[in-house]
Amino acid sequence: HTGPSDGQPPEDTLRRYLDRFSQHHGIPAELTIEPPGAELGLAADEEMQVFHFVQEAVSNAQRHADANLIRVRLETDPSRLRVEVADDGRGFDVSAVDGQGLGLRFMHERADELGGRVLLSSEPGQGTQVVLDLPHPPSHSASSRSDRTVALGGAS
Repeated sequence: HTGPSDGQPPEDTLRRYLDRFSQHHGIPAELTIEPPGAELGLAADEEMQVFHFVQEAVSNAQRHADANLIRVRLETDPSRLRVEVADDGRGFDVSAVDGQGLGLRFMHERADELGGRVLLSSEPGQGTQVVLDLPHPPSHSASSRSDRTVALGGAS
């Protein structure tokens, strides 16, 4: 069972997922968090969306890109969260792909639900970058973060 909200910080869940992915597919997958050690402070629904976004983008890279390395980077600051999944695979001509394929439509829908957007950049032979750009934190995250801490402490 791989998924967020088992009391683990989202970055730990992602790291575990990427480690397993690497072992299973033989493709190194790196996770970088900027600034290092940053609290992502995501609400549970956002955490789930970010996790699914990364899963989708990583599996695209594995299935379509013929990648040798996948880099997942989470950058956070007080106003936004940026999730980037980049591979060094074969790339493609973005203008020739009708965003409906490659699970991109689902990524766009997820981003829309969170008020963010998905940016895709790729060129043949240059690899692919998929970015989820979210305004952050949405108005509820400060309160839900402290609630969650209390709930987790009480549950143990």
